[in-house]
Amino acid sequence: MKKLSIILLLVPLVSFGQTLQKSFDKDVAVYYGKSFLMKDVLGAPNDNYSKFEITPLTASSSREVTTIYYYSEEKNKEGLIIGFFDRYYSNAGGLGREYAFKNLNITKASSLISKIDSILDSEKKWLNSNLDSNNIYFNFEDITILIYRTEAFQGRIRMFWNGLDAEWENSSFNKTRRRLFNNSKDSIWKLKD
Repeated sequence: MKKLSIILLLVPLVSFGQTLQKSFDKDVAVYYGKSFLMKDVLGAPNDNYSKFEITPLTASSSREVTTIYYYSEEKNKEGLIIGFFDRYYSNAGGLGREYAFKNLNITKASSLISKIDSILDSEKKWLNSNLDSNNIYFNFEDITILIYRTEAFQGRIRMFWNGLDAEWENSSFNKTRRRLFNNSKDSIWKLKD
């Protein structure tokens, strides 16, 4: 009887964990990202209506960072929305989630990606010489970025912003860079890669 009750207790925990993890995927990020884009980036529509493009680029395997490309010709705006998703324990002891979006216009997005690329390239030997001990951090606007490597030389990029701590794996970062380059309408960005 004890084994049966333990199994019954674990089933709701597993289901809750799967629901929570799924809640951080690209589809959910795009769903909430559209609202953020309209309200906080593009602003009120023109006379009758306004148009924009939105393309999900990546969701990190940790599901803590998502990246979304956007473009609005009539608003003359193009950029990258970074979705930050974090778990927390409430005062009541329950597990909750927070999310927030950070907008970077295409020039700032290019600058951030170029800076991370430059650090990863120029400091590769130093980062690999003492895994998880050698760390690099810098500020980009109001985001603090931490770069380090773990076992098997896996690159890690952690971003601290607005009280959130989210991990952007190196593979997800590389996909974002490549997909942003492929989607961007800005010729300056295309010349930088």
